[in-house]
Amino acid sequence: MNLEELKDNLPLLKQEITYFDNAATSPTCKVCIDLTSDYYQNDCFNIHRGGYKGSLKSERRIDEGRALVKDFINAESKKEIIFTSGATESLNLIATSLFSSMDFQGKNIVTTELEHHSNFIPWVMGKVEVRVAPCEKDGKLKIKKVLDLIDGNTVLVAITACSNVTGDFIPLKEIVEKAHIKGAFLIVDASQYVAHKKMDVQKIDCDFAVFSGHKIYGPTGIGVLYGKAEIMDSLNPPKFGGDMVLNVTKQEWLNLPSRFEAGTLNLAGIIGLAGAIQWLNKLSLKNLEERERYLKAYLFNKLSEIKGLTLFSRKENSAPIASFSMEDINSNDIAMFLATKEIYVRSGNLCAQPLLSRINKEGLVRISLSFFNTEEEIDFLISSLKQLKERLGKWKH
Repeated sequence: MNLEELKDNLPLLKQEITYFDNAATSPTCKVCIDLTSDYYQNDCFNIHRGGYKGSLKSERRIDEGRALVKDFINAESKKEIIFTSGATESLNLIATSLFSSMDFQGKNIVTTELEHHSNFIPWVMGKVEVRVAPCEKDGKLKIKKVLDLIDGNTVLVAITACSNVTGDFIPLKEIVEKAHIKGAFLIVDASQYVAHKKMDVQKIDCDFAVFSGHKIYGPTGIGVLYGKAEIMDSLNPPKFGGDMVLNVTKQEWLNLPSRFEAGTLNLAGIIGLAGAIQWLNKLSLKNLEERERYLKAYLFNKLSEIKGLTLFSRKENSAPIASFSMEDINSNDIAMFLATKEIYVRSGNLCAQPLLSRINKEGLVRISLSFFNTEEEIDFLISSLKQLKERLGKWKH
């Protein structure tokens, strides 16, 4: 891989920074930026509201974008792709739809302590029994603990495909099978997964899946909700307005996906997301995966040199994420020190308070790599962490 060429396609990296916060937001690729800018400058026309050529062109570009997303996650049909503002809205949208469409009395929802707040709060706010599968003290999720909670009264299983804290890829096969045997739906938070692995919703056989564009080198403010067509057709839309209604007085809604896309969509965001997916497709996710696997191993080996550092991530079957704590040093202080050297990391509870309570930590430092990172950047990180320890050691004495 030509790293310099890759970085040329990620303008953010022209700055003198060491960027290790990809799990939060990946740098936006140049293709996405150019397409978004071009839309606003030359083709900023709304869709489904005009017969003029500009509007029709925008409609065509949105349809092409929907088709690209469909192929990206191997959905069966374009109508199963619903555009939202991000994974958070996608999860809230499906939660609101389910709660307004189904009777949850005497039923339960199963989720885990590994979840991002976006895949946790919407369910516990639903006035329904929520069963939470606990993690181990090292942050690892045991699949059996999830399976044991699923019974004949389970309506939904909500689970991540890849933890944003530990980086663990979650084997979903047994969970999906048991959920469906018991008559439950399964929703997958794929926000971290799609950045590192090829997503195949038909192979997984999930009923719903969500992700955000800004995790895969696309724009912020655009996300995807995938839902099996036969299920989505049975649900009430959670938002009402223009472009989703067939008959206002009779409250008849348009067909998928329009009934779940009330109002004006983030058209520029959809076009930008399509560009990011095209860029990733050209690079080949398999090649990127190999690069990231190598970098992760290099990072883990280097982190093992630092005494008093405890890792809550694993080398195997995981994304290139390393979350850790350091003895007697607050996670936010570590992040602030690294920031003085223009090393950008994430710290705090990582939007995963249930998990951090389980591992008895108030905060962690998270290093999240991407294929554009280098061994030299990792070496700089390690030397900086060692320098911090040395300075604090002298201060204590």
